[in-house]
Amino acid sequence: MKKKPFGHLQDAMDEIEAWSADEAYQQDEKWKKDGNAEIWPLHQWGIWHNWLPKLQKEWVAGDSKALMKAIACCGQYGLPLPHWCTAAMQTAVKKLDSLEVRTWSEIFPEPYKGRRLHDLKREASTKIPAVKEVLDLRERAEPVGIEDALSQVAPRYAISMEKLREWYYEFLKDYPVTTVVTESGRVKYQTGTPPPNDTKSPYTFRWEDDSELKK
Repeated sequence: MKKKPFGHLQDAMDEIEAWSADEAYQQDEKWKKDGNAEIWPLHQWGIWHNWLPKLQKEWVAGDSKALMKAIACCGQYGLPLPHWCTAAMQTAVKKLDSLEVRTWSEIFPEPYKGRRLHDLKREASTKIPAVKEVLDLRERAEPVGIEDALSQVAPRYAISMEKLREWYYEFLKDYPVTTVVTESGRVKYQTGTPPPNDTKSPYTFRWEDDSELKK
């Protein structure tokens, strides 16, 4: 007999786990037409298949923020907690209940140890728009070379080319494939390369697969 770790939610989770990106997109469109769009299936699919596994890797690597982000994300999008989240929290609660520790900080690593808050805030406000500008230059019909793109964008944000390069390739590693809606249908293209000429919608999502980043 198949185990049901999610109880009454198991059937719904079996569906989400079995969907391809196209099937999740089709479910999303159906829900929108039916007016059931408070939490869209495509968001749930993308979070379950891509975002949560990424956070799990970060958690295993020692980033305590990843666990809290995963819990918040599941709550926001109506998803049950994956096993690694429940296991981590159960271990933490047991330590508290058995009086092994007095505070949460004795269980979870400090999220920003050794970093100044001012520097973190500046990076948070700079990273995404800077990377987006590089992507925009790289995804033109006539792409700007990566070195030229970095040299154009870095001074506008008062950061080094080396730091921007690090952010850019970090983004490509996390989101290697973009999907766009075109006149001929939905197609995938390598993030950081020009999209198809017949793109008819600005709506894109970067959740498709974990294909190797092209050099």
